[in-house]
Amino acid sequence: MQDEVPEVEPRRREAARVLLLDGHDRLLLFRGCDPDRPAATFWFTPGGGLDPGESYEDAARREVREETGLEDLVLGPAVWRRRARFTFLGVPYDQREVFFLARCAPFAVDAAGWGPVERRAISAHRWWTLEELRATGEELAPADLPERLAALLADGPPQALVEVAGAAAP
Repeated sequence: MQDEVPEVEPRRREAARVLLLDGHDRLLLFRGCDPDRPAATFWFTPGGGLDPGESYEDAARREVREETGLEDLVLGPAVWRRRARFTFLGVPYDQREVFFLARCAPFAVDAAGWGPVERRAISAHRWWTLEELRATGEELAPADLPERLAALLADGPPQALVEVAGAAAP
């Protein structure tokens, strides 16, 4: 009989993500991967896990500052929530995310605040138009990002958080 490997309980993680739009409705995304699987890349919004005692709003501002160099982010409303299950550097996660809308003037991303993990996991960033998102064959997180963003741009922020389809990150 083959030895059974015990299943590891996923680490619960709360995270804040930001749909950062410039004045031309271009969305900032990062291309990244799990460094253990560098060929499986995908594009995702700025954001990350909450520190102990930190609010979703404070985490969103901190993550944008660390990942982009943008100071004094004026955070808009929370618009989406999502549950994502994934493995990163061998650790399984069950992540609950809240997405905020924010607008800013166009700027050049400054990666000086990236830590060692971001430097290993993030390979590019760019501002995307809705048309570019709709046309890309690259993996996006969330997968239905073009449709969700189109609805948000057309209708404005929802009255209540919209549940975005859960995902298992590539």
